[in-house]
Amino acid sequence: MKKKYNRQQVIKVLIDKMLESFGSSYDYVIANPKIDNIPWYQYYTWKTPEDLEKFKEFFIITLTKNTSPKLTKVSAEREWPWFSLMYGLKEDFKNEQKFQEESSR
Repeated sequence: MKKKYNRQQVIKVLIDKMLESFGSSYDYVIANPKIDNIPWYQYYTWKTPEDLEKFKEFFIITLTKNTSPKLTKVSAEREWPWFSLMYGLKEDFKNEQKFQEESSR
């Protein structure tokens, strides 16, 4: 059985997962809110839409299965934009897609 997280704990779990591929963590960014004088949420960026979508799926599953009280899938989907606005990483793949389109002409 998976651990059930309260609201405070789930933020840490989600940020840890979001930063996992960068070798960083919630504790690190709390202790170092700026990295190279850039806020951590802008320093670390989503590189592909697939990475962002995988994290969004993890976010929804975590809120629907591992929180107390559990949220419905619809409620978790409604929470996503708020979480992304408050804690989400910068999306860098938009410029990458534009560059790929221009270079293929």
